[in-house]
Amino acid sequence: MAQIYAISDLHVDYAENLQFVRDMPEQKDDYLILAGDVTDNQKIFTEVLQILANKYLKVFFVPGNHDVWIRSSECAYNNSVEKLERVLKICKMCNVSTEPEKVKLSENEYVNIVPIYSWYSTPEDDNRNSLYVRAKTRRDDDDKHLWMDNHLTKWPDFKDARSVSEFFYKMNDKTLKAAYDDAPVISFSHFLPRRDLIRMTTNEEDLWRMHGRQPNTDYKPTPFNFTRYAGCRRIEDAIRKLKSVVHIYGHQHRNRDRVINGIRYVSHCLGNPKERENGLVWGVDNNAKCVWPF
Repeated sequence: MAQIYAISDLHVDYAENLQFVRDMPEQKDDYLILAGDVTDNQKIFTEVLQILANKYLKVFFVPGNHDVWIRSSECAYNNSVEKLERVLKICKMCNVSTEPEKVKLSENEYVNIVPIYSWYSTPEDDNRNSLYVRAKTRRDDDDKHLWMDNHLTKWPDFKDARSVSEFFYKMNDKTLKAAYDDAPVISFSHFLPRRDLIRMTTNEEDLWRMHGRQPNTDYKPTPFNFTRYAGCRRIEDAIRKLKSVVHIYGHQHRNRDRVINGIRYVSHCLGNPKERENGLVWGVDNNAKCVWPF
């Protein structure tokens, strides 16, 4: 029986992470869900997709924020929408799917794998759908300056959307109108669909202590209120419309596996080497995570 694996936030600009991808085992009978943030370097992006497409029966992908960054050296793009369009073309060229697809696991079992395009909602552009929680001890201006999307993404004036998150959500119109009653739905997005996924539960803390490397108390990352850029409630709306049984996401560089109101939410982020070294990202081992069957 074929299995479905998931991983996100490969960030292969780090040599160690690129080697991780190269060392992933071949699983020619299985499927991989890649939930965004590979790299903004399109040469390396293409290489990674080709590597993974050769390791798995089929790879499914949605873009993350890093994938649409525009460096000053990239004069080919006027804005991040143009970069997004190029990313999707590369996926097609590499035979990586960015559309819903019903896949066969065994003679009598099928699953619908459904990507959800998304972007985070900030309190300024879409407070109703934002996951933001105001921090008592930090200035918002500090977080805005530290967040690299504010320096490396550029957006056009949208005619039919009031925000970036609404623009991305409208990319799902056709997907959300389709019927998926013939098989279970596994959906996936890059960004978080719910605020309660941001923090660990007590059970997750226990698992972290049991299986993960203990956090290095001497490691002090720059304080930052991630909730401003975490995700969007619209993603959760889409999950409910699709009647997903499992939803895969990434972005937070903190791994989760939790059931909420009958839906299993899984994040399996590779993150960056320093986060893994200091115990902030754990459980990745040497491979993606099997999310179906479970």
